[in-house]
Parts: sequence; structure tokens; C-alpha cells
Amino acid sequence: MESLDFFRNFIKNPSAVGSLIPSSQTLAKLMTKTANITQANVIVEFGAGTGVFTEQIQKERKENSHFLSFEINEEFARITQKRCPSVDVFNESASNTLERLKERNLDGCDCIVSGLPWATLPKEIQEELFSTMLQSLRPNGIFATFGYIQSSIMPNVTQFRAKLDGAFQETGVTHYVWTNIPPARVYWAKK
Repeated sequence: MESLDFFRNFIKNPSAVGSLIPSSQTLAKLMTKTANITQANVIVEFGAGTGVFTEQIQKERKENSHFLSFEINEEFARITQKRCPSVDVFNESASNTLERLKERNLDGCDCIVSGLPWATLPKEIQEELFSTMLQSLRPNGIFATFGYIQSSIMPNVTQFRAKLDGAFQETGVTHYVWTNIPPARVYWAKK
């Protein structure tokens, strides 16, 4: 059912969904490990999709940590909330992160896990979300996102990586998760 929901939403809006099927559990585990979820006090997720990463974050996070998840697609937000009922899932743009953190008297976050399709996002949306990410992350905060093997040479991805390199003190990429369809790897940056 989840794969069918993903496929339908991809057909409706491929640049916003970015994939025909949800990410694998193996990629979700690599994302949470790279983002250092087990040590984070405040976690934010950009683009929950149907909750694959959300569920993994929920399993691994510290008991008293705060976790805010954003998903702009109404159907995906509903699926994620049902899948992870104890998580604050906001059916709105992740550009509202700062406001939601302030509502909870939080001055920032320790990590951001992003399931957004950065390679296909329109430039103005990418700029807005990048700015939100930089403002939301605390010093030494970690940003983690992923990219598919076929998109690694796209100009948008190359520009995005250069932007990460210019804005963060440390950046890198992990190995490919070959069991993910399509294969993907995690891009990370430390503030």
C-alpha cells in the first residue's frame, strides 16, 4: 500500500516526491547513524514522505529528546502520523522549522534529517529551505540527506554539494546503499 501511495504521488508531482517508491530500511538506518540521532536532544526531519526515516528516528532517539517532522504532502503527512503517532508531524513546509522550535521554547536543533529531493526542488524553494536549515542547526549540528546514484552528476546536486561545502565546517558522503531502489548514499554536513 505504501509503495502504491508513493507511486501515485510521484506521478502527480515528480519534482516534489522525487521517487517511485519509499526508501529502504537500510538507507533509513544509514541516515540516522550519519545524523547521530542517538546523541541528539532536538531532531528535525525535512520531508517525512510516508515515514520510513521517521519511524527509524523514533526507534533510535533518546527518550527525552524532541522530534519535529515536516511533510508538505497531506496524504504522506497523514500516513506518517498514523505510522508514528507519538511524533509531531506537521503538514506544512519545513521552512516553518524556526517558528515550530520557538513554540516549544527550543533555540535550535542538533540534527536535521532530510528526505527532500534536493536535486529536483525549484531553486527558490531550495534556497529558502537551505537558509532555514542553517538558521535552525545549533553549532556542531549535523545535516543529513540522501541522493540517488543517477542524480550524483546532475548540475543541481553538484551545486548543492558546493553550497554545503561553503556553509559548513565539515562535509562528506557515505558509501552507496546498493539494496535501495535506486541505489543511494547519504550526504552529510556538520555546522
